[in-house]
Amino acid sequence: MVSERCYNEIVEKVKYNVGEDAFEYIWPAVKKALIEGTGKVREQILISWLDCDTCRVCTECGKIMEEGWYNMGAYACSDECVMKQDGISQEEFDRYQIFKSTIENYLDDGQNIEDLTKEEIQKIIDDNIENWDAYYTEWC
Repeated sequence: MVSERCYNEIVEKVKYNVGEDAFEYIWPAVKKALIEGTGKVREQILISWLDCDTCRVCTECGKIMEEGWYNMGAYACSDECVMKQDGISQEEFDRYQIFKSTIENYLDDGQNIEDLTKEEIQKIIDDNIENWDAYYTEWC
């Protein structure tokens, strides 16, 4: 279902919210909803109700995750899911990660993104990523 760290945080948050006495009655329903529910249901439980710090829900497939892509307000658990969100091919992802349109903003006049080497692209990413709204991270 989820990593041990996420699982432990969810259990502790549910206990905190409902109390020790009610936990044994509430937990099976919460666990079932997290396993069988849609991504939206998982997001409502984890973020809106429990306010979990270490877990996010993939916007694309609904998987609960503790690391992945933050992509301009959406979450993606894998390279495949972030490529679907951005509508990019594997070839574009391999070359630009998810930053093609952002990298274009850092080019000099007349410079073409297709003319950059992989190393030049990586340098632009490394030098500027803290200013961008998309990145791979771990929520802890």
